[in-house]
Amino acid sequence: MLDIMRSQFRTMTRKTMVHILGVLLLAASTIMLFMNNAVSDDTGSVPTATEIIPETATLIMSLAMFGTTFVASIIAGDDFLDKTINNELIAGRRRYTSYFGRAIPVMIAGPLISIALCTLPYVIYGAVNGFGDTLPVGNLILRVAVGIFPLIRLSAFCVMVLFLFRNPIGAVMSNMAMPMMGMAVVVGGSSFPFLKAASEKLWLVSPINFVSLGKIESWYTYDLELETYYTYSTAIPASDIVLTIISSVVMTAVYLIIGYHYFHVDDLE
Repeated sequence: MLDIMRSQFRTMTRKTMVHILGVLLLAASTIMLFMNNAVSDDTGSVPTATEIIPETATLIMSLAMFGTTFVASIIAGDDFLDKTINNELIAGRRRYTSYFGRAIPVMIAGPLISIALCTLPYVIYGAVNGFGDTLPVGNLILRVAVGIFPLIRLSAFCVMVLFLFRNPIGAVMSNMAMPMMGMAVVVGGSSFPFLKAASEKLWLVSPINFVSLGKIESWYTYDLELETYYTYSTAIPASDIVLTIISSVVMTAVYLIIGYHYFHVDDLE
């Protein structure tokens, strides 16, 4: 199994498609930050990185999830196209080594890539316009750390779909619906009954769970000169953290078991 895992990680670092997609997603997110926040008010001041996080985090996190779905579908999926998995089984490999030798790297690399894609745009923006101190860094780091769990759950789901389709193209098309679901909530998906229910119980669906961590409650007031003052609440309720972790662990196991069961009984052509 270790040699398969090493091969998967090596493919991730060398595959041109992964590099292109990563650069495109990073560039798209970074450009949106700079274009949407060129000027903050009539004084001509430019907002800092922590000032724009409350307004932009959910959209950037939705885009970042494509990193997880693409890694799961493209890297491991290539082995179905060139019959690598078939050759492994013919050579006497156990099916669980072929399955988990691909699932584990995806569940490690996928979340890390998505976390990088939703944090690096702010690092680049902050390096140009300053980071500021509007939001406490500790709470932001906590949100990122908790976000790893729904991303692992999303990776496991993508692995399950990949082994059901046995084709990276079909898996990509299906898995793209997951980040799109997160985006639907961002732009007002509460009008859809399913998304409304999921947005009320955030831990039910991993993309919505992940995107919800980018939602920061805010309030604003005006002074006599009509200058706006914002107050932000960045703390995460302990119950949300616990439910996110528990649901992610349980559903990750469920997705992996379903995918392996199908792969174990499937007659590969």
